[in-house]
Amino acid sequence: MFMFKIIFSYFRYLNFNKKFFKNDNKTNNIILAEFPNLKSFAISSSYFCHTLNEIHNAKTFLYFPNFLTFKDKLKYIFSLFNPFSTINIFKSFTKKIIIPNQKLLSTEKEKKLEKYSKKIRNKWDLINLKYKNIQIGDLLYDEYLARFNVPTVEIESEHFKNFLSDSIKLLFFWEDFLSENNVKSLVLSHSVYIMGLVGRVGIAKDINVYVVAPTSHYKLSKKQFIKWSDHMDYNHQFKKMKKNQQKYLLSQANKNIELRLSGKEDLRYKLARPMTSVFKGKQIKKKSKMKLKKINILVAAHCFMDAPHVFGSLIFEDFFEWIYYLGKKSKDLKFKKKYKWFIKIHPSLYSRNKIHFENFIEKYPNFTLVGKNETHNNLINKIGIDYVLTVYGSIAHEYPLFGIPVINAGFNPHQGYNFSKTVNSIKDYDKILSNLPKYKLKRDYKKEILEFYAMHHLIDYNFFEDLKIDFNLGLSDKLDVLCQFVNKTDNKIHNKKIDIYKRFIYSKERRLIKIN
Repeated sequence: MFMFKIIFSYFRYLNFNKKFFKNDNKTNNIILAEFPNLKSFAISSSYFCHTLNEIHNAKTFLYFPNFLTFKDKLKYIFSLFNPFSTINIFKSFTKKIIIPNQKLLSTEKEKKLEKYSKKIRNKWDLINLKYKNIQIGDLLYDEYLARFNVPTVEIESEHFKNFLSDSIKLLFFWEDFLSENNVKSLVLSHSVYIMGLVGRVGIAKDINVYVVAPTSHYKLSKKQFIKWSDHMDYNHQFKKMKKNQQKYLLSQANKNIELRLSGKEDLRYKLARPMTSVFKGKQIKKKSKMKLKKINILVAAHCFMDAPHVFGSLIFEDFFEWIYYLGKKSKDLKFKKKYKWFIKIHPSLYSRNKIHFENFIEKYPNFTLVGKNETHNNLINKIGIDYVLTVYGSIAHEYPLFGIPVINAGFNPHQGYNFSKTVNSIKDYDKILSNLPKYKLKRDYKKEILEFYAMHHLIDYNFFEDLKIDFNLGLSDKLDVLCQFVNKTDNKIHNKKIDIYKRFIYSKERRLIKIN
C-alpha cells in the first residue's frame, strides 16, 4: 500500500510539472540548466528555470556539463526507458537536452589547444590557467583528482595530457554554443569541478550565471566566480541585519553547535556526507595553560580528491603537497625534539584515502595515524592536542571553542574572523610552525564562532523548509522528496516560490537569504 502511494504521488508530481511549467515559448531565448542527476534538484531547478523563462521570455534546455563516455551514453539511453529515472523527472518540465560532442577542430582551435597544452609545465601552471581572462585551471585540477581518484596531478603523464586536451575541447564546445545561441541565463548545480566550466565561459560572455541547489542559491560574477567567495563579508553582512535577527541567528547557531559537540546531528551534518559523529564521550575540558612538554599537533586531513580549490587558492598546490610538506617538517631535528604529530583522516571519506595515508605514515613514521572512529573528545582530553593544522576544515571553528589554536593553509570560510589563523604563503607557514608556542588565542571567541556558523550555515534560503520537509543529503535522490513536495504544495505556495525567486533574480544580491 505504501509503495502504491509513493508511485501515485510520483506521477502526480510529473503531471504537476507538465501543468505549471509549460516550456513552449515561441522564442529563441534560452535558459540553460544543468542536469545534476539528483531528484531533489529537479524541484528547485524547475521553479528557478520557470521564473527565468517568465523574466526573459525564454525556454529551458537541459544540458550535460561534460562529454559522455560510451558507458555514460548507454546509461542515458536506458534511463530514458525508465519512468522513475532522474532524467525523466527533469524532462517533465523541459524536453530539449544538450549533450556536448567532440567536433573536429578548426586549424585556429588546434593551434589554441597546442598553445594551452604547452603552457602547463607544472602544477601551479595548471592551477593558474586562464582562458580569456577567466580562471579555469582550478576546475580542471580538481576534476582530474576526483574523476580518476588520484591524490595529485602528474603533469608529465600521457593520461593527464589527454585529459587536458579533452577539457580544452569541452571549453571550445561551450564557447561555440554560447556564441551561437541566445542564452540568457545559466543554472549550475555546483561551481567546482568540470561542472563549473560552462559557468566560467558564460561569465566571460556577460551571461547571468546562478548556482541553484535545494538548500542554497548564488549568483556568480567575474569577481566572485566561486559559490562560497563571500566569506570575507560575513561579519559585514551580519552587522547589517536587524538586532532581533542577529539574536535569533546566534541562538540557533548555539543550539546547532551544542548538538554537534554532544554527538548529535546539527544542520551541517545533515547536509554533509553521512558519517559517525566525531564528538562523543567524556565532556571536553577547555585548554589550560600549556605545560612544558612536547607539543601535540593534530593534522586534520582532507580527502585528497575532494575539491582542494573549492574556496579558492591554497598555499600549496593540493592536499597531497601540503601533507608531504608536513611530513618533511616532521623529520627536521628541531621539530623532532619539540613536536609530536598526529594525523586524522576525514571520517566520511576514510576508506577512499586510507591507502594513501598508510603510505605517508610508512615514509614519515614520526606521524601517528589516529583511528577512524577516534573522537575529538579523546584527542583533546587524553592525548592533549595543543595545535591543529588544516586547510579549510570545520575544525577551525570547533577547536577554538576549547582554547586550541588552528592554522589554515589556504582560502577557507573562516578567514573573515580571528578565531583561527589563515596563512598566505609557505614562508609564513614555515615561520609559524617553527614558533608555534608564540601563537595563542588571545581571548574567548565563542560569539564570533556562533556568528560565523550562522552566516555560513543558517541564512541560506532552503526551498523545503517552509514545507516542513526535513531535507538532508540522504533524501536528495529519493522519490520520497518529490512525493512529499507534491502532497504539501498548493497554488499559494507555488506562487510564493516564484515570487521569492523573482525578487532574488532582479536584486543585486549574490546570495538568496531566507527571511525569518
